[in-house]
Amino acid sequence: MSKQIKSPVKKWLGTVTLHDPLSLPQVVAVQNALESAKALAEDGDLEKLGLAEFHNELLPAIEDCIEIWELKGLDNPPNPFPGTPRKSAAELMNWLSTEVVALFNEAEAVPNE
Repeated sequence: MSKQIKSPVKKWLGTVTLHDPLSLPQVVAVQNALESAKALAEDGDLEKLGLAEFHNELLPAIEDCIEIWELKGLDNPPNPFPGTPRKSAAELMNWLSTEVVALFNEAEAVPNE
């Protein structure tokens, strides 16, 4: 099963298909990436750190959760992941990370019995 999401980023319109549900290794990768990115933000001023470095910390886990890329102007998968134009690249990463973290949070919401 998969979840197809539509890009709101004008530079790269199209769809991305996420693995849904996430596998255990994907959940662990996202959890580790979030903890690592959080540690980066706590260790220094996020403004000085830069959004690109923060996103770069999350990128491998986010990419691992994506099954199919169908975004105009990008390869499937994008290699390398775009860093410019910076505004569009940040919008793309914000959108993808929000969607993947939502799936991750669904996985975390399962009660322990």
